[in-house]
Amino acid sequence: MPSSSPISLRDLIEAIPVPIYVKDVHSNYVDCNRAFARYQGVPRRRIIGSPLQKVHPRKMAAYYRRMDERLLRKGGTQVYEFTNVTRRFARIDMALHKALVKGRDGRPVAIVGTGFDVTEHNDLERKQHDLLCSILPVPVVQQYASSGRRPAELKRRATIAFLDFVKFSTYAARRSPASVVGTLEGLFAEFDVIVKRHGLEKLKTIGDGYLFAGGLFTGNYQVRQTAQVAVEMLALLARRRKALRRATGYGWEARIGIHAGEVISGIIGQWRFLYDVWGNTVNVASRLEGASEPDRITVSRKVRDLLRNVPGYRFIPRGMVPVKNMDPIEMFFLQRVPQDRVHHG
Repeated sequence: MPSSSPISLRDLIEAIPVPIYVKDVHSNYVDCNRAFARYQGVPRRRIIGSPLQKVHPRKMAAYYRRMDERLLRKGGTQVYEFTNVTRRFARIDMALHKALVKGRDGRPVAIVGTGFDVTEHNDLERKQHDLLCSILPVPVVQQYASSGRRPAELKRRATIAFLDFVKFSTYAARRSPASVVGTLEGLFAEFDVIVKRHGLEKLKTIGDGYLFAGGLFTGNYQVRQTAQVAVEMLALLARRRKALRRATGYGWEARIGIHAGEVISGIIGQWRFLYDVWGNTVNVASRLEGASEPDRITVSRKVRDLLRNVPGYRFIPRGMVPVKNMDPIEMFFLQRVPQDRVHHG
């Protein structure tokens, strides 16, 4: 800058809205701009010439001192992020950049630092992460964030469950879209709570159908949890039925089908993508649901065998039941037995 310029370097530093400071090699503040003083909530005159502990809370001062000592040992620059709570109790995410300044003899003489408030950026990233976790299973989001890959995977021990409402299309054709969607949304939201409470994965809704699964990320079938969720869903509908029938004129009876086995899982599409599962296990679970009866849970022989030694369940054989586009399937009604009627011996 020409020497005739009325603007000095000091004027420029003070005009920058980003905190800037200079410390000596003992971590005492030598200088800072107004932005740094505003961020600290301390008058500039109290900062200059003060050690770290006079400006920052004790733990934060000790942390800064350790970082300064590391910079003095290794030289170069430091870049790191941390969350700070100001003297006004505001949470601020900061990205700090620090550099070691050396004299002509090569010995350290000062530490220059600047900080950027990245709270808004980090809040946006957190919201994006939370949104992804509401769409995709958390392990899938974590894998994608770490590797950028979305591989299809074979899950050898999965349990798939379908729920569908009986004669829903006839009911929906007589009601306003807002009424249908509003009631369905309320019930599905309560289903979501049940599924999440038992550590299972909601996969998707298809019209009035609700698809959920166990064992996708645990290495075991989670068949007991899946059966319990199915029982709780029907119990919820039974409790709500009188009020729902009065409000909608529809019985809200549901069928549920459950099967266990291998599935392929992965993300489909590049736009409005979806985590989904495929395979014969999914198809069989769908057929079991379709062959079930109102307010009944129908399971395959595989599910019956996995739950046979779990107390609290009764299985009513239905024999080999014909299904569409498949060979007949051996089916069982699943019932939850009240605890006071479970025999232990």
